[in-house]
Amino acid sequence: MATGVDAVERALLVLEAFKDGSRVMSLKEISEKTKLNKATILRLMVSLERFNYIVRLGEGRFSLGPNPIHLGAVYQRSFRVSDHVLPVLQDMMNETGETAAYFIREKDLRVCLFMVESPNTLRSHLREGDVRPLRPGGTGLVLEAFSGGEGEEYERLRQSYIAVNIGERHPEISSVAAPVFRIGQQLVAAVSLSGPTSHFDEQTIPFLSRSVLEGAARLTYSFGGDPTPLDLARHGIPKTERPKRLLEN
Repeated sequence: MATGVDAVERALLVLEAFKDGSRVMSLKEISEKTKLNKATILRLMVSLERFNYIVRLGEGRFSLGPNPIHLGAVYQRSFRVSDHVLPVLQDMMNETGETAAYFIREKDLRVCLFMVESPNTLRSHLREGDVRPLRPGGTGLVLEAFSGGEGEEYERLRQSYIAVNIGERHPEISSVAAPVFRIGQQLVAAVSLSGPTSHFDEQTIPFLSRSVLEGAARLTYSFGGDPTPLDLARHGIPKTERPKRLLEN
């Protein structure tokens, strides 16, 4: 098993301390956030300053330097959405056997940008590029709820982070869906698993919901958002075994 370098990991902890939006912090504040002692932080600051990751201000205060911004810009320029989305959708489909898809909102429509189709004979008839009304549908509900929709239904979804749709659009097709966020917890998309309604029951819905929330958390992390709420929602769902139909395949 690979091991890290302690000094590097401590330096990264110092940089991570600024992730909550703090622009300027004192040595004491950094120590409280990182649990590192002040002497260690000061030694790390020498190298971080030298490479422009940290700027030392007056009165023992520090702020991020220009290099993190530069690296962020490089990352954005090299970021291809498909490189991040398709592997996650593939993992979701492999785990559950259902069609995995990634939807974005375009005004009052939802667009399927990416999908990995289930190999099952019975499956959701969905294609990349499909354009559908926001409602009915679980992904549309997610896109509405996390872009300012008002009402009890939306509020419940903003608490659970998971939308379960049983035959709402078509009685033979059901789905579960969750939101994906970018920096600032701004909504990017909705990810879903869909398939025959007969596959969505008391045993499988928790299993599918956990898979969708895990995929949404992974993508949120890739887009620079905070996956913590999605992870907490996933852990709040009781674990169930893989459905028998998957174990038999």
